[in-house]
Amino acid sequence: KNYAKKKDWMIMINLIKKSHISFVYKNFLPKGLLEIAKSFRRNVNKGTFYNDGVVWGNLKYQFYPREIDNKDTLFMFNLLNSPVVLKFLENLTEIKGLIPDHITGARYHRTHEGGTHGIHAEFRLNKKIKAFRRLNLIIYLNKEWKSEWEGALEIWDSKIRNCIKKVEPDLNRAIIFRTDENSFHGHPDPLQCPNDESRKSIALYYYTTSD
Repeated sequence: KNYAKKKDWMIMINLIKKSHISFVYKNFLPKGLLEIAKSFRRNVNKGTFYNDGVVWGNLKYQFYPREIDNKDTLFMFNLLNSPVVLKFLENLTEIKGLIPDHITGARYHRTHEGGTHGIHAEFRLNKKIKAFRRLNLIIYLNKEWKSEWEGALEIWDSKIRNCIKKVEPDLNRAIIFRTDENSFHGHPDPLQCPNDESRKSIALYYYTTSD
């Protein structure tokens, strides 16, 4: 299946020290998968709550596939970690030998009013699977998100002096970007959404066995 139709592509490339490349897509998931993603009901009692600042974020719930008792949702995660998607990512980024992380490398995120995630770079070595993190894929699930609510993903330069790009967390918008010591990103401004709204996304991480 073609998970990102060419006619819908809105591609943005940032080069920071020739290592940080990001791609932004509109309408990333086909309709069927998007409906599965949107329909997930998040039971906060089964998620993990974070409120520690930069590393994990403030006022954020995180839900791993192992915490989800829903066959359709697990099917979606498995599909996004499947060989056909890995091949698409390899062709897109020219990073060969990508592997998924079936243990910790896929999750739902939900951040509430006042929540933040400070500007940060990802860890490189995943000791559990003994592999190096190379790519992030984030898919947003927010219908009619308003820019004044904040929450745009910010991509910063390698010295954390300037914001290079902002990506609004609109429904079915996806960003794919390399992860290294220079790939600084986050949404540092507190969310101003109504208290009955939240910033929702799916995150997947991909690795190689060598750095």
